[in-house]
Amino acid sequence: MKRYPSAGFTWAVTLVLLFFASRPVFGTDKSWVGNHNIAWSFGSNWSPSGVPGATDNAVFDSSFSGFLPSLGTTPETVGGIWMSGTVGANITINGTAVLT
Repeated sequence: MKRYPSAGFTWAVTLVLLFFASRPVFGTDKSWVGNHNIAWSFGSNWSPSGVPGATDNAVFDSSFSGFLPSLGTTPETVGGIWMSGTVGANITINGTAVLT
């Protein structure tokens, strides 16, 4: 005679799998420092290094004192744009691409 897992065990395994499968992905706050050039897409212009993605926040704060950012012709998507505290300069995002 075959034994099958109990209904309680099956539900417990299902709940554990759903918990791990549905965990939200949180982005990172990436601050523009603009120390290298104007390119939004140049990872070293951001701190921590790397271009902000669709779940990240592009932050402009007092650490910004370099070049103004330019999108160029490449569209970019970020989770949010934050002006935090005292921004080190007026912000103008140049370029012909769309920022969403």
